[in-house]
Amino acid sequence: GKGAGKGADGNTTTQAMTAEVTPVVRIAIAGAGFSGAILARQLKKEPGVDVVCYEKMAQASVRKHWTQPVTGAGLNINPNAMACIGQVDPELRDRLRGIGLPRETVRASTVTGRHIYEQDMVTEGLADTHGCRVRWDDANTLIRQAAGDCIRWE
Repeated sequence: GKGAGKGADGNTTTQAMTAEVTPVVRIAIAGAGFSGAILARQLKKEPGVDVVCYEKMAQASVRKHWTQPVTGAGLNINPNAMACIGQVDPELRDRLRGIGLPRETVRASTVTGRHIYEQDMVTEGLADTHGCRVRWDDANTLIRQAAGDCIRWE
């Protein structure tokens, strides 16, 4: 019938029998922190990859040191980190920028608070892009949500 033919060995084959099967690579990631969740998000986009990211913390639980009543624990994502995220996932980089504030300068002071210097990282040629300041729990929630259903909780 249509789609049938003789193989190199003389036996009849069908297109279904000779079609290439996409191999499935199964990957397990331990921990849905920033690195684990970002890696899971990237791997799940790849054809033939089945990824599961295991996280021991309950999805709804937030450790006490992650948040403060008003402002939350701050996280500075440096320019090089933002550039790396942007290379592999521009959408995620933009979403992080959307929940944070730009980190445009780097400054140093002594332990007594005496100002030593402050420089714009891009203007001074220290980086190609600005960093980002976000609440830790907001960034963590966003990154884990972006990883989607490949995270298995507890």
